[in-house]
Amino acid sequence: MDQGLFEHMISGCKLLERLILMNFDGFTVVNINAPNLRFFSIGGVFDDVSFRDTSLAIVFIGLSVKIGYDQNLTLGDTCNLVKFFSQLPLIQRLEVQVFFLKYLAVGHIPGKLPRLCMKLNYLSIRINFNDKDQNLAVLCLLRSSPNLQELEILALREKDMSPERVEKHLVRRLLQLPI
Repeated sequence: MDQGLFEHMISGCKLLERLILMNFDGFTVVNINAPNLRFFSIGGVFDDVSFRDTSLAIVFIGLSVKIGYDQNLTLGDTCNLVKFFSQLPLIQRLEVQVFFLKYLAVGHIPGKLPRLCMKLNYLSIRINFNDKDQNLAVLCLLRSSPNLQELEILALREKDMSPERVEKHLVRRLLQLPI
Protein backbone atom coordinates (compact mmCIF):
# COMPACT_ATOMS: atom_id res chain seq x y z
CA MET A 1 0.00 0.00 0.00
CA ASP A 2 1.39 3.42 -0.79
CA GLN A 3 1.65 6.15 1.84
CA GLY A 4 -1.03 8.41 0.36
CA LEU A 5 -3.57 5.57 0.23
CA PHE A 6 -2.79 4.62 3.84
CA GLU A 7 -3.23 8.22 5.04
CA HIS A 8 -6.50 8.55 3.11
CA MET A 9 -7.77 5.27 4.60
CA ILE A 10 -6.99 6.40 8.18
CA SER A 11 -8.41 9.92 7.74
CA GLY A 12 -11.55 8.39 6.22
CA CYS A 13 -12.24 6.42 9.42
CA LYS A 14 -13.92 9.28 11.30
CA LEU A 15 -14.95 7.07 14.25
CA LEU A 16 -11.58 5.33 14.65
CA GLU A 17 -10.60 5.29 18.34
CA ARG A 18 -7.78 2.69 18.47
CA LEU A 19 -4.99 2.13 15.95
CA ILE A 20 -2.24 -0.47 16.36
CA LEU A 21 0.45 -0.78 13.69
CA MET A 22 2.89 -3.66 14.26
CA ASN A 23 6.02 -4.31 12.17
CA PHE A 24 5.22 -1.10 10.32
CA ASP A 25 7.73 -0.52 7.52
CA GLY A 26 7.88 1.25 4.20
CA PHE A 27 6.82 4.83 4.98
CA THR A 28 9.24 7.61 5.70
CA VAL A 29 6.73 9.69 7.65
CA VAL A 30 3.69 8.25 9.40
CA ASN A 31 0.95 10.89 9.22
CA ILE A 32 -2.08 10.24 11.41
CA ASN A 33 -5.23 12.33 10.98
CA ALA A 34 -8.14 10.85 12.95
CA PRO A 35 -10.33 13.14 15.08
CA ASN A 36 -11.59 10.45 17.50
CA LEU A 37 -8.33 8.55 17.88
CA ARG A 38 -7.63 8.00 21.61
CA PHE A 39 -5.15 5.09 21.50
CA PHE A 40 -2.19 4.75 19.12
CA SER A 41 0.50 2.09 19.10
CA ILE A 42 3.22 1.66 16.51
CA GLY A 43 6.32 -0.48 16.23
CA GLY A 44 8.45 -0.52 13.15
CA VAL A 45 10.78 1.39 10.86
CA PHE A 46 10.01 5.04 10.02
CA ASP A 47 11.75 8.42 10.15
CA ASP A 48 9.02 10.57 11.63
CA VAL A 49 5.50 10.45 13.00
CA SER A 50 3.02 13.29 12.78
CA PHE A 51 -0.41 13.75 14.38
CA ARG A 52 -3.10 16.12 13.18
CA ASP A 53 -6.61 16.54 14.50
CA THR A 54 -6.49 13.73 17.08
CA SER A 55 -7.67 13.33 20.68
CA LEU A 56 -4.84 10.98 21.57
CA ALA A 57 -4.61 10.07 25.24
CA ILE A 58 -2.51 6.88 25.06
CA VAL A 59 0.56 6.50 22.84
CA PHE A 60 2.99 3.58 22.58
CA ILE A 61 5.88 4.10 20.12
CA GLY A 62 8.91 2.04 19.27
CA LEU A 63 11.41 2.22 16.44
CA SER A 64 13.19 -0.93 15.30
CA VAL A 65 16.38 0.71 13.97
CA LYS A 66 18.92 3.10 15.39
CA ILE A 67 18.40 6.79 14.71
CA GLY A 68 21.49 8.82 13.90
CA TYR A 69 21.99 12.36 15.04
CA ASP A 70 21.24 13.84 11.63
CA GLN A 71 19.94 17.35 12.28
CA ASN A 72 18.00 17.12 9.00
CA LEU A 73 15.47 14.93 10.85
CA THR A 74 14.14 18.02 12.61
CA LEU A 75 11.98 20.77 11.17
CA GLY A 76 14.10 23.93 11.26
CA ASP A 77 15.28 24.84 14.75
CA THR A 78 12.57 22.85 16.53
CA CYS A 79 13.76 19.66 18.18
CA ASN A 80 11.79 16.47 17.67
CA LEU A 81 10.73 16.46 21.34
CA VAL A 82 9.02 19.87 21.06
CA LYS A 83 7.44 19.01 17.71
CA PHE A 84 6.10 15.65 18.95
CA PHE A 85 4.52 16.96 22.15
CA SER A 86 3.06 20.07 20.51
CA GLN A 87 0.85 17.68 18.49
CA LEU A 88 -0.40 15.81 21.59
CA PRO A 89 -1.89 18.30 24.08
CA LEU A 90 -4.27 15.70 25.60
CA ILE A 91 -1.77 12.87 26.09
CA GLN A 92 -2.25 11.00 29.38
CA ARG A 93 -0.13 7.86 28.96
CA LEU A 94 3.05 7.46 26.96
CA GLU A 95 5.39 4.54 26.47
CA VAL A 96 8.60 5.39 24.61
CA GLN A 97 10.59 2.43 23.38
CA VAL A 98 14.31 2.21 22.69
CA PHE A 99 15.08 4.11 19.51
CA PHE A 100 12.15 6.51 19.66
CA LEU A 101 13.73 8.29 22.62
CA LYS A 102 16.84 8.71 20.48
CA TYR A 103 14.60 10.25 17.79
CA LEU A 104 13.00 12.62 20.31
CA ALA A 105 16.47 13.70 21.46
CA VAL A 106 17.46 15.03 18.01
CA GLY A 107 17.87 18.82 17.89
CA HIS A 108 18.28 21.49 20.56
CA ILE A 109 16.48 20.28 23.68
CA PRO A 110 15.00 23.02 25.90
CA GLY A 111 14.91 22.88 29.70
CA LYS A 112 11.10 22.63 29.49
CA LEU A 113 8.61 22.17 26.69
CA PRO A 114 6.90 25.38 25.49
CA ARG A 115 3.53 23.84 26.43
CA LEU A 116 3.45 21.68 29.55
CA CYS A 117 2.04 18.14 29.38
CA MET A 118 -0.67 18.86 31.96
CA LYS A 119 -2.59 15.62 31.43
CA LEU A 120 0.41 13.26 31.26
CA ASN A 121 0.12 11.02 34.31
CA TYR A 122 1.99 7.87 33.17
CA LEU A 123 5.37 7.70 31.43
CA SER A 124 7.37 4.61 30.57
CA ILE A 125 10.74 5.08 28.89
CA ARG A 126 13.64 2.93 27.76
CA ILE A 127 16.85 4.92 28.07
CA ASN A 128 20.56 4.55 27.53
CA PHE A 129 21.98 6.60 30.44
CA ASN A 130 25.31 6.85 28.58
CA ASP A 131 23.60 8.98 25.92
CA LYS A 132 23.64 12.64 27.03
CA ASP A 133 20.93 13.70 24.58
CA GLN A 134 18.53 10.99 25.78
CA ASN A 135 19.12 12.13 29.37
CA LEU A 136 18.41 15.76 28.44
CA ALA A 137 15.23 14.77 26.58
CA VAL A 138 13.94 12.81 29.59
CA LEU A 139 14.78 15.64 32.00
CA CYS A 140 12.94 18.11 29.77
CA LEU A 141 9.91 15.82 29.64
CA LEU A 142 9.90 15.29 33.42
CA ARG A 143 10.13 19.05 34.06
CA SER A 144 7.24 19.53 31.63
CA SER A 145 4.92 16.97 33.25
CA PRO A 146 3.72 18.45 36.57
CA ASN A 147 0.91 15.90 37.03
CA LEU A 148 2.96 12.76 36.39
CA GLN A 149 1.85 10.02 38.81
CA GLU A 150 3.61 6.91 37.44
CA LEU A 151 7.11 6.72 36.00
CA GLU A 152 8.73 3.56 34.65
CA ILE A 153 12.36 3.75 33.56
CA LEU A 154 14.22 0.85 32.03
CA ALA A 155 17.96 1.46 31.70
CA LEU A 156 19.44 -0.12 28.60
CA ARG A 157 22.97 -0.92 27.58
CA GLU A 158 24.07 -0.68 23.94
CA LYS A 159 24.26 -4.49 23.70
CA ASP A 160 20.58 -4.67 24.76
CA MET A 161 19.57 -2.65 21.71
CA SER A 162 20.16 -5.11 18.89
CA PRO A 163 17.30 -4.98 16.35
CA GLU A 164 16.32 -8.57 17.19
CA ARG A 165 16.07 -7.89 20.95
CA VAL A 166 14.18 -4.64 20.36
CA GLU A 167 11.65 -6.34 18.06
CA LYS A 168 11.07 -9.17 20.57
CA HIS A 169 10.52 -6.63 23.34
CA LEU A 170 8.12 -4.53 21.23
CA VAL A 171 6.01 -7.53 20.29
CA ARG A 172 5.91 -8.73 23.91
CA ARG A 173 4.78 -5.27 25.14
CA LEU A 174 2.16 -4.92 22.39
CA LEU A 175 0.67 -8.27 23.36
CA GLN A 176 0.32 -7.01 26.96
CA LEU A 177 -1.68 -3.92 25.99
CA PRO A 178 -5.33 -3.78 27.09
CA ILE A 179 -7.87 -4.26 24.34
